Amino acid sequence: MSWTKTTKTAVFATAAAVATAAAMFATASPAAVHATRANVCPNGQVRFGLEPYDAGPKLATAYKGLISLLQKKLNCPVKLFIATNYTAEVEAMRAKKLDVGEFGPLGYIFAHQLAKALPVAVFGTKDKKPVTYTAALWVPNGSPIQTVADLKGTRWLSPIPARRRGTCSRATR
Repeated sequence: MSWTKTTKTAVFATAAAVATAAAMFATASPAAVHATRANVCPNGQVRFGLEPYDAGPKLATAYKGLISLLQKKLNCPVKLFIATNYTAEVEAMRAKKLDVGEFGPLGYIFAHQLAKALPVAVFGTKDKKPVTYTAALWVPNGSPIQTVADLKGTRWLSPIPARRRGTCSRATR
């Protein structure tokens, strides 16, 4: 099987976040562990949502180990839901069909606004530093638009709607 660098990085980072959460769980007091376990599997399973940043079968295979680890550490079945796009994942969370979601930058903004999603873990490097994301708007050389304030009254649109990073289109006024 051939995994893309993005898939490998995301699976590693997610596994690291799960391992961190499991370590925190393991070092909690017995009373806290009991209270936490009582809430881990409220509907008989944990429903884990994922944006499709790679082909579905590759993602399912890549996340098989993570799902197995989560099931073991949580002592609860974990069902992986690979959404068709970030919008579907946000809507599933808003409809209470997901318990946990892994979102990209724009997906998280909408999940937070529409489904009240809160971050509990972030991607990180091997030395436990958070991975950050920087977005940019580009204009042609010589454009009168030189600052974000210059966008007022203009319209802009991403030309690649299928990408996670660039699907937000809006008119600014």
